[in-house]
Amino acid sequence: MSLERDPKIKTLWKARIYPNGRRKDPTTGKASNKRETYWFEGDEAAARNWYVNLVRSGPRKAPPIAPTLEQAYPDFCVHYRTEASAGTYKDFLLTWERHLKRYFGPFKPQLLTPALFDAYKDRRSQQHYLPGKPLQKPEDDTAEESARRRPPSKRTVQKEITYIQSMLKWMIANNRCLPLTWRINNYKASQTTSPEKIIPSRRDMVLLLRACKGADRIYRPIFATAYYSGLRRTELLTLDGRRIDLRSWYILIRGKGEKNRTVPIVTKLKPYIRSAHQSGRLFTNPETGKAWHDLKKVMKRACKTVGIPAISLHTFRHAFAVHALQRGVSLRTLQLVMGHSTIKTTERYLHLVPEQLASDLDRKVKVSAPRQAGRKTSRDAALT
Repeated sequence: MSLERDPKIKTLWKARIYPNGRRKDPTTGKASNKRETYWFEGDEAAARNWYVNLVRSGPRKAPPIAPTLEQAYPDFCVHYRTEASAGTYKDFLLTWERHLKRYFGPFKPQLLTPALFDAYKDRRSQQHYLPGKPLQKPEDDTAEESARRRPPSKRTVQKEITYIQSMLKWMIANNRCLPLTWRINNYKASQTTSPEKIIPSRRDMVLLLRACKGADRIYRPIFATAYYSGLRRTELLTLDGRRIDLRSWYILIRGKGEKNRTVPIVTKLKPYIRSAHQSGRLFTNPETGKAWHDLKKVMKRACKTVGIPAISLHTFRHAFAVHALQRGVSLRTLQLVMGHSTIKTTERYLHLVPEQLASDLDRKVKVSAPRQAGRKTSRDAALT
């Protein structure tokens, strides 16, 4: 029996034991020389402990010999492509090639440490990139571009680390590696929370729709659908006319995480849906015949016309939620329409509706406030 370290991989150990002992063969009278080989991955102390248990209790199911993250990457991509949205999957592929592959790729899960992730955070904080041109080298910058360089936000770095966490969870669940004995040190929630967004008023949103005129009029149904339905960007731009019921006035949406939900078509949205309705994709670029990809320039022009700061297409979804709460729509109804997994996500919009909070407090104060002394009520008058 023996326990040997692999000469190339310092954390890989080979044990050779006699599973049935060295019993003599009755026909030859010689001791059995049949040995079996088992493998283990870990440090020396863990390997010796495993070897002792192996000898005492006999062979059991051996721990998996983990591949490196780079070796596990192709199989993980097959899994992640079906689990994540198209946008998230595309971002993962880009992030892997630009940052994660050369830093985490050569490591096996058991060789990862909290210090390694802390070092990655520090390294990324020292890298400055040019917005809009992330691959441009600093020596190719103009003076203006050099001044615009900035480090990635902690929110971005945390997203990159989350991709590695997803890969590790998949490897553990599929018996590709042993569970980690430590936890990754993520940033605090306060450090990765997205900055507060300025939500345009209902009047500004209507003016934005009216600003789409002339050559930009073709974008008005897109923006109207975004505002009056609260769809996500991908849900909006891939909306299929075959999933719209014009008799009952609702839209069947397959949203984030392949979840289905029903979104009602409100009265103000009906004219836009009726005019744009067709079999197949509802909103397509007339020049290419394909789905719209980027409407930032159109949004910027419309916002400039109205006189408000530029907003993104996703801001229409935020505006839909905030304005619905202002009109008294319940949190539960809003959760179902927006497709939130938990109501906690919907509750985030409450702090953007201070008048709603003030109204609730006023009602509570009116109920609990004591009656002023000396002031007669209608009930008092009836008794006198």
